[in-house]
Amino acid sequence: MVKTKKLKNKKTKIENNINQEDKMKRLFYDPFFDIDNLENFTSFHNNKKNYGNFPKVDLYEEGQNYFIEMEVPGYKKEDIKITLKENLLSISGEKALDRNNSQRKYYLTERHGGKFVRNFTLGEGIDTNNIEASFENGVLTIKLNKVVPAQPEIKTIEIK
Repeated sequence: MVKTKKLKNKKTKIENNINQEDKMKRLFYDPFFDIDNLENFTSFHNNKKNYGNFPKVDLYEEGQNYFIEMEVPGYKKEDIKITLKENLLSISGEKALDRNNSQRKYYLTERHGGKFVRNFTLGEGIDTNNIEASFENGVLTIKLNKVVPAQPEIKTIEIK
């Protein structure tokens, strides 16, 4: 009896996690990173020299908000642009590294400059008129407010 109850609790937790993941997929769609198709991500990630930067992103829900946190180390706030057209949220950035100094003899160069673009299709349930962004310590945070569902109006109907 106890084992059956524990299994049911584990199953419920797993189902809740799957439902949360599906909900987040519907709210944020990134055509360059499909959670269901990690093979493409691995292929893309391993060949990133051909595609430029690919900043890592966390998407999460907290209270009445959704958040996108993106690691962009080495970028300044002025290097990053966020736009919203219809329901497409686009985050882009560019940074240059000056390696044209003739006095320097490089033995290893792992840091890179270049451009990046990440696009997210915002689903229903996000208030696109109230999006906020902040930047601190190489992390860009975008706060997306949930739409508060309108309360149905209750009308009293006079009986004649």
